[in-house]
Amino acid sequence: MRALRLAVLAALAPVVACGQSPERFDLVCHGQMTGRGAPAAFETRLHVDLTSNRFCLDVCLEVFHLTQASGDQLAYHYDIAVADADHAAGRYRGDMASSAGPFALHEDITYDRRTGAYRRSYRFNAGDPAARAYLDNYVGQCRVMPYTGLAARAG
Repeated sequence: MRALRLAVLAALAPVVACGQSPERFDLVCHGQMTGRGAPAAFETRLHVDLTSNRFCLDVCLEVFHLTQASGDQLAYHYDIAVADADHAAGRYRGDMASSAGPFALHEDITYDRRTGAYRRSYRFNAGDPAARAYLDNYVGQCRVMPYTGLAARAG
């Protein structure tokens, strides 16, 4: 494990020395999720490609365009009522697990590149036959890891 860490640090050393961040990387984030039921620990992985301004979560069922990608912050904002680079207004995202949802209504993801702070707010409807509204909030810290790509994975 120590050898792997040293290899990663050695690979990133030229980028860090130049004061630049990698253009493609993963973020592994840990923290606390609140919303449904008792607060719970979470872990998530974001696969980020700044050359195409896109990212995906965990097993990459759907790839999204970043709303903001600056030296200080990465952000993604989705609202069902607003058209964006990935969705027409009034259309649900394609992340529904079943006919009972979840049906995404609004999502905000931010990552502070200086501090590693991660925030995600996810509002959705789920349930069959009558959907209920939910709001999950995630707060945590991320660390940059080697890039594993935007391709869908078995999950």
